[in-house]
Amino acid sequence: VGELLKVLEEESDWEGAVEKLLHDAGISMLVPGGHYKSVSRYVNDNPLRSADGRGIKLTYLDADIRHLNRVIKELDEDSIACKIGIKPDTPFYQWLENYIQQSFGDYICTDVNDLQKVPFGITRQGLIKRGRIRHTKDDRKRIDDRRNYVLGWSNTEKIKALENSVDKLKGFLEELKADINAIETNER
Repeated sequence: VGELLKVLEEESDWEGAVEKLLHDAGISMLVPGGHYKSVSRYVNDNPLRSADGRGIKLTYLDADIRHLNRVIKELDEDSIACKIGIKPDTPFYQWLENYIQQSFGDYICTDVNDLQKVPFGITRQGLIKRGRIRHTKDDRKRIDDRRNYVLGWSNTEKIKALENSVDKLKGFLEELKADINAIETNER
């Protein structure tokens, strides 16, 4: 799903928060209705493994565009759904629009002072309110770390972030090698 959705450019200050909220949806696979039964059977009957043999998690969505019950609801202008663009040429456009409205349309982008006023909300810092009592903020990964982003019609920015991270790690490794060489030289 991630390559079919992106945060609108004019809403870029919400990008990290939207990524946090939609991450699981973004890494989900869309299965057209005609393939749903065979995909379900295969996933159920086979262990899912990565190339190195470790088990993996797969989430897929039954995206049956033939039986789309179009839900059009009036969205608050600060709704997450108003900050997301859907890739125009995808055959799943209507399905995704419906899914985003149903699943995330009630999430209001707000600040922490007004979070108590909405049943579903999110702050720029990634505090997510789901219902009256549940609040979640997951800072295990930085909100501005593009290496973890999954939304977007292009992965160019993510590749740049990953390459930059690799370059930093290579530099750090070179520093460690120099330190080891200095220690070994001093021990002689």
